[in-house]
Amino acid sequence: AAALGDDLVVFGGADKSGEMRCDAYALDTRTWTWRRLDQGEGPSPRAGSCAAALGDDLVVFGGADKSGEMRCDAYALDTRTWTWRRLDQGEGPSPRAGSCAAALGDD
Repeated sequence: AAALGDDLVVFGGADKSGEMRCDAYALDTRTWTWRRLDQGEGPSPRAGSCAAALGDDLVVFGGADKSGEMRCDAYALDTRTWTWRRLDQGEGPSPRAGSCAAALGDD
Protein backbone atom coordinates (compact mmCIF):
# COMPACT_ATOMS: atom_id res chain seq x y z
CA ALA A 1 0.00 0.00 0.00
CA ALA A 2 1.08 3.58 -0.58
CA ALA A 3 -0.40 7.05 -0.16
CA LEU A 4 -0.89 8.98 -3.40
CA GLY A 5 -2.46 12.40 -2.89
CA ASP A 6 -5.69 11.88 -0.93
CA ASP A 7 -5.79 8.15 -1.78
CA LEU A 8 -4.37 5.13 -0.03
CA VAL A 9 -3.82 2.54 -2.78
CA VAL A 10 -3.75 -1.16 -1.88
CA PHE A 11 -2.64 -3.92 -4.26
CA GLY A 12 -2.86 -7.70 -4.11
CA GLY A 13 -2.25 -9.92 -1.12
CA ALA A 14 -3.94 -13.07 0.10
CA ASP A 15 -7.60 -13.12 1.11
CA LYS A 16 -8.98 -15.06 4.10
CA SER A 17 -9.34 -18.24 2.02
CA GLY A 18 -5.67 -18.08 0.99
CA GLU A 19 -6.39 -17.03 -2.60
CA MET A 20 -3.80 -14.67 -4.03
CA ARG A 21 -5.22 -11.42 -5.34
CA CYS A 22 -4.15 -9.02 -8.09
CA ASP A 23 -6.81 -6.38 -7.60
CA ALA A 24 -6.19 -2.79 -6.59
CA TYR A 25 -8.35 -0.50 -4.47
CA ALA A 26 -8.09 3.14 -3.48
CA LEU A 27 -9.37 4.53 -0.19
CA ASP A 28 -10.34 8.20 -0.56
CA THR A 29 -9.22 9.63 2.78
CA ARG A 30 -11.52 12.66 2.43
CA THR A 31 -14.70 10.55 2.28
CA TRP A 32 -13.39 7.21 3.68
CA THR A 33 -14.86 5.34 0.73
CA TRP A 34 -13.23 2.55 -1.28
CA ARG A 35 -13.26 2.18 -5.05
CA ARG A 36 -11.96 -0.68 -7.13
CA LEU A 37 -9.51 0.47 -9.78
CA ASP A 38 -9.94 -0.48 -13.42
CA GLN A 39 -6.39 -1.58 -13.98
CA GLY A 40 -6.08 -3.58 -17.21
CA GLU A 41 -3.11 -5.97 -17.48
CA GLY A 42 -1.14 -5.67 -14.27
CA PRO A 43 0.89 -7.93 -12.01
CA SER A 44 -0.17 -11.55 -11.55
CA PRO A 45 -1.86 -12.56 -8.27
CA ARG A 46 0.66 -12.41 -5.41
CA ALA A 47 1.32 -11.60 -1.78
CA GLY A 48 4.34 -10.06 -0.12
CA SER A 49 5.07 -7.55 -2.88
CA CYS A 50 6.39 -4.12 -2.00
CA ALA A 51 5.02 -0.83 -3.28
CA ALA A 52 5.98 2.82 -3.21
CA ALA A 53 4.49 6.03 -4.55
CA LEU A 54 6.77 7.64 -7.12
CA GLY A 55 5.42 10.79 -8.78
CA ASP A 56 2.02 9.84 -10.21
CA ASP A 57 2.78 6.11 -10.10
CA LEU A 58 2.40 3.30 -7.63
CA VAL A 59 5.40 1.04 -8.30
CA VAL A 60 4.96 -2.62 -7.28
CA PHE A 61 7.87 -5.07 -7.12
CA GLY A 62 8.21 -8.78 -6.39
CA GLY A 63 6.06 -10.93 -4.14
CA ALA A 64 5.21 -14.61 -4.21
CA ASP A 65 2.45 -16.54 -5.99
CA LYS A 66 0.24 -19.25 -4.48
CA SER A 67 2.87 -21.95 -5.07
CA GLY A 68 5.43 -19.83 -3.18
CA GLU A 69 7.43 -18.95 -6.29
CA MET A 70 9.13 -15.60 -5.75
CA ARG A 71 8.77 -12.88 -8.39
CA CYS A 72 11.21 -10.18 -9.55
CA ASP A 73 8.98 -8.25 -11.94
CA ALA A 74 8.01 -4.60 -11.53
CA TYR A 75 4.90 -2.70 -12.60
CA ALA A 76 3.75 0.90 -12.35
CA LEU A 77 0.11 1.90 -11.84
CA ASP A 78 -0.42 5.35 -13.37
CA THR A 79 -2.79 7.14 -10.97
CA ARG A 80 -3.90 9.62 -13.63
CA THR A 81 -5.38 6.88 -15.83
CA TRP A 82 -5.41 3.93 -13.35
CA THR A 83 -3.65 1.72 -15.88
CA TRP A 84 -0.69 -0.62 -15.39
CA ARG A 85 2.52 -0.84 -17.37
CA ARG A 86 5.29 -3.39 -16.94
CA LEU A 87 8.66 -1.83 -16.20
CA ASP A 88 11.73 -3.02 -18.11
CA GLN A 89 14.15 -3.11 -15.23
CA GLY A 90 17.20 -4.69 -16.82
CA GLU A 91 19.49 -6.32 -14.26
CA GLY A 92 17.42 -5.92 -11.09
CA PRO A 93 17.12 -7.57 -7.70
CA SER A 94 16.69 -11.33 -7.45
CA PRO A 95 13.16 -12.70 -6.88
CA ARG A 96 11.86 -11.93 -3.38
CA ALA A 97 8.81 -11.37 -1.18
CA GLY A 98 8.35 -9.42 2.01
CA SER A 99 10.76 -6.65 1.06
CA CYS A 100 10.17 -2.91 1.53
CA ALA A 101 10.26 0.01 -0.88
CA ALA A 102 10.46 3.76 -0.39
CA ALA A 103 10.74 6.62 -2.85
CA LEU A 104 13.43 9.18 -2.05
CA GLY A 105 13.71 12.70 -3.42
CA ASP A 106 11.21 15.13 -4.86
CA ASP A 107 9.85 12.93 -7.71
